[in-house]
Amino acid sequence: MRNLVLSLALVTTLALPAEAKDLVLPAKNPAITLTIPDDWDVSERDSEIVSTSSDGRVTLNVAFDVKSKLDDLIKESKDWLKKSKVGFGMKPTEQVMDFSGTPGRVQRYQTSDKNGKTLVDFVTLDASGSRAVLFTIWGSESERQENDADLAGIMKSVKVPAGTGGGFWAGGASQGGRQDAAKAEPAKSEPAKPAAAAGPATLADLEAQERATADLWARLPYGTRHAMFVTRKAEMYGDYEARPSNVFASGEKLLTYVEPVGYAWKPVGSDTYRFGVTVDFEVLSKDGKVLGGQKALLNQDLSSHYKNREFFLSIAMSLDGISPGDYVLAYTLRDNGGSANTRFEQPFTIKG
Repeated sequence: MRNLVLSLALVTTLALPAEAKDLVLPAKNPAITLTIPDDWDVSERDSEIVSTSSDGRVTLNVAFDVKSKLDDLIKESKDWLKKSKVGFGMKPTEQVMDFSGTPGRVQRYQTSDKNGKTLVDFVTLDASGSRAVLFTIWGSESERQENDADLAGIMKSVKVPAGTGGGFWAGGASQGGRQDAAKAEPAKSEPAKPAAAAGPATLADLEAQERATADLWARLPYGTRHAMFVTRKAEMYGDYEARPSNVFASGEKLLTYVEPVGYAWKPVGSDTYRFGVTVDFEVLSKDGKVLGGQKALLNQDLSSHYKNREFFLSIAMSLDGISPGDYVLAYTLRDNGGSANTRFEQPFTIKG
């Protein structure tokens, strides 16, 4: 369950507990809304929500400020955690995930506190009014397992309110200054056409929406989502079955499913686009020492008449002869259509 928070966007069948409280932050012109179970201990402040699980073992805090002060928010959270002997000397793993239509970046630290091994996640989302939201989630693997359903329900409930001009997928105006243009020239603004939703849609409506989505995609940072160990090879986009554990037998293949996001489409000719990814990998010890790896392990180079976004990788890794112990499998994805790259890490254990 190490990938608990990183995989929250995949949970579709979990329901919130029958009793839960709906929260907005701040109360006026909210930057974020979420639902937390009633049996959690919750303290609401002007710019922060502090909550602790019913068993007192998992902490989930939410804070917001203007985007220019996001680094300060993270520093304050780290300083608070350091008082409980949480260390941040290691490099975090990173993921880009979707929270009800708003892209969010997740940084996970596999670290320790005064009680032993623990996990800390910093989740950042853009909100309206040039604001940013920071989630801090702290708890060990076993503590998170005991609060699995509650955590999944909370994070699935997270929304950037549409009425406050949040992300495009959340129903607000597109980022990048388009909201002002919509006010000045509503007849020319594609998002300002609610009447179209009242009647039958046309292919022209669909193509306009696809153009808008492609424009948003182009502004996404290059990253990954739905990166996980799986039980079998995927046959198509979205065809993943998460592996319930990251503990493997000696000689067992490590199967990974991942979806690159924010990659570039390179025009080829008049109506064709090239896109794809080149994959490097490394195997590291739990203290970060590189034990081996390979450049260009995999190269997926594709072309299409469309700006395809349903692109995935299914990677099978064999590590014959590796000794029992704790390791990290790190993949670096290099964008074939552009110059960006991203890296994600998967901790795993080989049992003796």
